[in-house]
Amino acid sequence: MKWIPIVGLGFLVLNPVARLRLSSLPDLGQNQEPVVKELPPVKDVRGREVVWFKESPCGLILYFHQPHLRYSKRGLEELVAQLQKEKALQSRTQLVVVIFDSSNQEEVLQVVKPIEDLAQVVYASSREVFQGFQVIAHPTSFVLNAQSEVVQKNRGYGPQLALRLAVAGRFAAGQMDRETFESLESGMLPEHVIKKKSKLHLHVELARNMALEGKIEAAVEELGQAMRDSPQDQAMEAAMELMFRLHCLLKDTTNAEKTLDQLKSLYPTHPNLALLACRLALLEGKLEDAENLLAPIRPRLFPEANLLRGILFEARGDFREAATLYRQQLELQVLQTTDNS
Repeated sequence: MKWIPIVGLGFLVLNPVARLRLSSLPDLGQNQEPVVKELPPVKDVRGREVVWFKESPCGLILYFHQPHLRYSKRGLEELVAQLQKEKALQSRTQLVVVIFDSSNQEEVLQVVKPIEDLAQVVYASSREVFQGFQVIAHPTSFVLNAQSEVVQKNRGYGPQLALRLAVAGRFAAGQMDRETFESLESGMLPEHVIKKKSKLHLHVELARNMALEGKIEAAVEELGQAMRDSPQDQAMEAAMELMFRLHCLLKDTTNAEKTLDQLKSLYPTHPNLALLACRLALLEGKLEDAENLLAPIRPRLFPEANLLRGILFEARGDFREAATLYRQQLELQVLQTTDNS
């Protein structure tokens, strides 16, 4: 039995018999190893050449970030907080945050300011600069050792992502032996520190983030595969609703209708069925059906109803009323948003 100091959790007992979970974050999309022959020569957002490994040995966390995405932002904030704590243990882990949109670089610099001696922010004008890492969603993160070998990769956000990256950073820096690292990787944190999410739930979050980045077809493929792999998952209801919405965004009425029929059959009490049916009716140009579906829905309980009413009025040429409803929908959405997390 071993005792390992883990920042923020006191001492962790490593017992080879007790197999507790390290993190509810699965290895999403880890079936293909990224090709990392050599890290590219790049400059940070201040115009300075990036030193990939400031000391040897050390661990390098590469965090591909999209500042406007909620979970990407949360993941970075939690990682910075964790690395602040790791400094007390003299951890030799450094962080490079990669962004593909320079408009938010000052915001990112503020986030990493508490560990500015350990962190660098890189603006990459093209994804081709980091093409070997196969970044298709944000956040995507990698931990490398001084030989540019990937010791851990994560696609998406999970409730223990920051801790997982910090532990891998210590291993990459030679500050943790392989047996301990693999034990932690396989899962050995107390259950009470983990907010469990199913595998499909995490794929739903990943697909939603991909859609927010405009990668809707890729999101459909990602979510569809996850649904086929986990047909009995507890998150299937949420996955089916998101799949329906993705088909609507692609104006794929055939698959949207098929998905909605399956959702009605499996989850007849799903709270958004009328809204989803209305959305499909609007997409198919069935304006009267859409109006009838919307009639009993209270916008204060379902803000999306104002959006759909706006689409209905716009389709009928009443742009002034449509604009009013769009504004009301946004105002109700703000009222209902009490937490940015």
